[in-house]
Amino acid sequence: MKRFITLTSLIYVLTYAGQVMALDTAEPYPEGASEYELYMDYFGLGKKRADAHMFSSALYGTGITDRISVFFSPVFSASGDLVSEDSEFSMGVFGTVLDTTHLDIDLGLTLAHPSMVALDFEINLDAADSLRLAGIYIRGRIAEAGEAQTNDDGSEVHLSTRSMENTLGLYWTVKEGLQILQENYFSLEFDRRSSTSNRSYDGSAVGLNIMIGPNIELIASVYLMHESGAPSPWYWGAGIGTIMTIDYASLAKADH
Repeated sequence: MKRFITLTSLIYVLTYAGQVMALDTAEPYPEGASEYELYMDYFGLGKKRADAHMFSSALYGTGITDRISVFFSPVFSASGDLVSEDSEFSMGVFGTVLDTTHLDIDLGLTLAHPSMVALDFEINLDAADSLRLAGIYIRGRIAEAGEAQTNDDGSEVHLSTRSMENTLGLYWTVKEGLQILQENYFSLEFDRRSSTSNRSYDGSAVGLNIMIGPNIELIASVYLMHESGAPSPWYWGAGIGTIMTIDYASLAKADH
């Protein structure tokens, strides 16, 4: 099942504005195929509506080769009471650098607005080829974000923050077209200006991925998130999404 967490990594959308994401492993899109994805997430169940966050995201990706893909993704967010809103856009490239029966390694580069560049990676240890049984995966993102702030005297200060988000995940393919996943999220943020760092455990999630058609996948997720330092650090989240893959190359061959 295909979902490369390129849209927002958990810390960057809840503090990268909150991660809009789906639980899934990384796989490049087939050459000549395009993928259309749509997700809706709500974080803050159990909190006041003003402290909750809603996210809506879409993704378009296409396979340049069987190992290299590119994507573009907008993300829209709002507070639970719909008072504040924000938007982000990202684009990038990712691909498989090692593909064996039991070990896969994927690398990606993401550029996002506003002001973020990130190196993404995922390492899969699989019990069987093509995710047919079960496995464990480690997903990571090393991100550099910056912003300019104006002091009272009119001078401009450029601030830079480097962060690393990590996901430890497990998957079990119950049968063809049905997969259960569990993920745990950790982060490390380093502020260059103050030379301080902050490590945190950010939460866990369980997801169910179901093929509901030949080219359509439904993804449902439940999150238990942790916000370090908050008066009420624990809160729930839920998300649902769909992935539709259209293999234009195969359709063109079928027409001839």
